[in-house]
Amino acid sequence: MLPKRLVENVFSLKSARVSSALSVFIRLDSTGRIIDYGIHKSIVKPKYNLTYDEADDLIDYAPPQEKELALLSLLLSKRRQFRQSNGAIFLEQSQGRFIVNNEQIDLKIIDQSPSRRLVSECMILFGTVIADYAITNKLPVPYRCQGETHNSLSLNSFSSEISAVRNSFVKQNLLKATTNIYPKRHFSLGLDAYVQATSPLRRYSDLIVHRQIISELDNTSLYTESEVVEILREINRPQQQAIEIMREDQSSVLFNWFLSRRSVIWKTYYLRGLRLKEKLVLLYFETLEIEAAVNLIEVKDWEIGDRLDIRIHHIDNEHSKMIFKIY
Repeated sequence: MLPKRLVENVFSLKSARVSSALSVFIRLDSTGRIIDYGIHKSIVKPKYNLTYDEADDLIDYAPPQEKELALLSLLLSKRRQFRQSNGAIFLEQSQGRFIVNNEQIDLKIIDQSPSRRLVSECMILFGTVIADYAITNKLPVPYRCQGETHNSLSLNSFSSEISAVRNSFVKQNLLKATTNIYPKRHFSLGLDAYVQATSPLRRYSDLIVHRQIISELDNTSLYTESEVVEILREINRPQQQAIEIMREDQSSVLFNWFLSRRSVIWKTYYLRGLRLKEKLVLLYFETLEIEAAVNLIEVKDWEIGDRLDIRIHHIDNEHSKMIFKIY
């Protein structure tokens, strides 16, 4: 959304550099319920940056001189349990991610870990507090909402040893999250109100939230409700275009990955049909830890979780399209 040079050299938080920020303090009770909070404009200077692996070590070993992260992890695990008691749904699984360096494609498997759960819970907690502040002060902001699925009782009725298959079943039965100017419950997060506000450098809607909060803190003019609605309408198409470009880039990387491994037989699991007339289905590739849309020679009446061993049968280089055959 913003030029890379500005993001990396001016706005991002980096060790030993002073930066302006929007900070919150939060008090939780023993069950993880929020009992008090405050929101402030702040000046921060991070001591050092941590990788997820380094953070995991600090959480696991909790050295006396660096025990804050372990304590924070413990507090946020209470918050996580609180959300779970309010109906939150957790869809954890390893994720495969392709990384392109100098035209070389590498696959990195990202596993869930204590530090990743900590970051995720911090982001959700931040959005929860911001939503409550906006409601209390009657600030027009874009809330993220999700209604309760009509099949909520059946979400736990499906079981699979493959977590990605079970998670796909759950996601297929959840209602799509929407953006609304009025606060409503977010079913899968287990929250009465929630806003996305942790990524103002890459999501314009998050930047709107920050502007509203800072304007309230500074007692300056706010966007009106109608102005927020109009801004959301204007940014909707560019956001969709950005998503489409990202998907095209991912498809191109995946095509080249498979192209260099055309003789490999891939172990996959059927998730759902996409465009059955085109024999396009969504499969989970176990060794890659990814979901991918693929074209098959033939499509049958499979059930979610059915195992399919497939290999490339035909390559259409002109349209960057591959057709797989079941073995």
